[in-house]
Amino acid sequence: MSSESPTKSGLDSTPAQPEIPPPKHIFEGRKDEMYSFVFLHDNVHVMSSSSDDTMRKWDCETGLQPWKEEG
Repeated sequence: MSSESPTKSGLDSTPAQPEIPPPKHIFEGRKDEMYSFVFLHDNVHVMSSSSDDTMRKWDCETGLQPWKEEG
């Protein structure tokens, strides 16, 4: 009699990881670290703020920045 636990054959202990698609856009233009990032209700834009004292609005479809406010 063996003291080892029986193993279940055919089962992988590591769950399958879903594939992560590449980013649609890289939002460039920040000089410092980003503090906050919010998706807007229009499902098209996001807002960000950072330690460079700016708030920026980004278009998720184009990656462009139609609005920037400096503090």
